[in-house]
Amino acid sequence: MEIKLTKDEKIKISYTKDLYEIMRRILLREERFGRNREHFWVVGLDKEYTLLFIELVALGNGNQSLVNPNEVFQLAIHKQSTFVILVHNHPGGDPAPSEADIDLTDRLIHAAEMINLRVIEHLILCGPDLDDDLFYSFTEKGLMDKLEKSKKYAVHYIEEAKILKKGTEIGKEAGIVIGVEKGEKNKAIEMAKASIKEGLPTELISKLTGLLKTEINKLSKTKSKTGKKTGS
Repeated sequence: MEIKLTKDEKIKISYTKDLYEIMRRILLREERFGRNREHFWVVGLDKEYTLLFIELVALGNGNQSLVNPNEVFQLAIHKQSTFVILVHNHPGGDPAPSEADIDLTDRLIHAAEMINLRVIEHLILCGPDLDDDLFYSFTEKGLMDKLEKSKKYAVHYIEEAKILKKGTEIGKEAGIVIGVEKGEKNKAIEMAKASIKEGLPTELISKLTGLLKTEINKLSKTKSKTGKKTGS
């Protein structure tokens, strides 16, 4: 459900406190009973950090909201947002994130990368009285920077792990142990050739074999020329 915003609320978000004031007013519009339920909102910003929309994507029972990652970014895509801020409330009063909050944020940060969005903040409000200045900012606490570097849900790291596994298997099939000692150049070259044949990227072959990228590129060119002669 998209939250109706006043003209005065469609402002440039320069600091977390700017958004906190708006979210506080939105939650206070509800009766106290409604504030005792956990809400999860998605906030969309344009490239100038101007507020485009606020959408309530999940409303929980008691102290828990069930967030479906597939629904989180739908409106952000439709509104052509550049940045996204996640917001939810803790009706119990302590705004500190749980392990589940941190894990969900990690997951959504990297899911957003796949659709050219960037999650720049996760704001947690306390409640239900919403005392002034009592909130938790992932950005201010340095948690956003840490999660952006996390490999748990990062697709490129997951894919690299798969390729590394495949490279290991190629090496084993060729009778070569990864991490060859200095001086065992021939083994590294043979593994590189096998990896080139499998179509692995140069950078990854370099990591697997210890060879320089220039050496691998020469092997690729040589293999290409040899292939042409064989087929002629």
